[in-house]
Amino acid sequence: MKKDLLFKKENNLFQSLNWLAFQENYGREVVHFSNCSGISFDLPLGRKGIWIQKGPDKITKALLSEFRKASADFVRIEPKEICQSDIKDYKLRYVSEKSLLCGQKSPKATQIIDITGEEDEIQGAMKSKTRYNIRLAGKKGVTVQVTDDEDILCNLLSETAKRQKGYSPHPKEYYTKLVKDLARNDVAHIFVAYNKDLNPIAAILVSFFGEVATYLHGGFSDKDRNLMAPFLCQMEAIRYAKKKGCRYYDMWGVAETDNPSDPWAGITRFKEGFGGEKIVFPGAYDYVLNNFWYNTLTLLSKIKKVIR
Repeated sequence: MKKDLLFKKENNLFQSLNWLAFQENYGREVVHFSNCSGISFDLPLGRKGIWIQKGPDKITKALLSEFRKASADFVRIEPKEICQSDIKDYKLRYVSEKSLLCGQKSPKATQIIDITGEEDEIQGAMKSKTRYNIRLAGKKGVTVQVTDDEDILCNLLSETAKRQKGYSPHPKEYYTKLVKDLARNDVAHIFVAYNKDLNPIAAILVSFFGEVATYLHGGFSDKDRNLMAPFLCQMEAIRYAKKKGCRYYDMWGVAETDNPSDPWAGITRFKEGFGGEKIVFPGAYDYVLNNFWYNTLTLLSKIKKVIR
């Protein structure tokens, strides 16, 4: 199962020492448990939560006992597997997209591409329109370079955010530290697409950890949409991943269903065009340690939403 693949310690970037070191360098507190680690994040009124990204593998009474000793009002987990009895017995609260305490959470569904074959096999599994757009970008003079220049990425992310309602990138400092920490260990790099005039028109940040390459962030210019640069960017990242020995390419975040009104529908069509298999995880759940503060913060968030 590809779920097992993504949660294997040697493939799970978000539970790796590289990722946790970056989080600490960014100023966040990392909390270690026996078989997973979490990031402490601030909440209103001086309260705190802990987010365990892509972990744990499974929920046990011993692990929950560790959680209860943590200095936080709740622990957000993203387990590989979960059963209804666990949800009921441990009073876990599902974190929906509309959750008022949503904050930190990973996409529930993703698209995984098997890149173990030859390139003609990989492209053969893509949709014809995607293959066409990859070739078109090359014919239009688009070139892609690997770099660690976060300024290019940040500028294109900001440009994308101005067009896309509801999308808000991290502060520039986040990307600066992320690229610096991961690139120096050859764990992540930026792929920038340039037009004929050598102006950057698309950029993506991709990580390479174990058998899995993961598309983490991406932005593009609206001026040269007809050049199809994002398609070539992804293809070059896949080629790079193969050279590094990765076997799978994780598109990181697609819609769970085929509902055309889903906010993720547009980006999902783009990602699914590269082929692969959709993987749906159980999602995020909050293990509440302090009911009073959890309910109070939820109520405050609801009031703020009404006022806005």
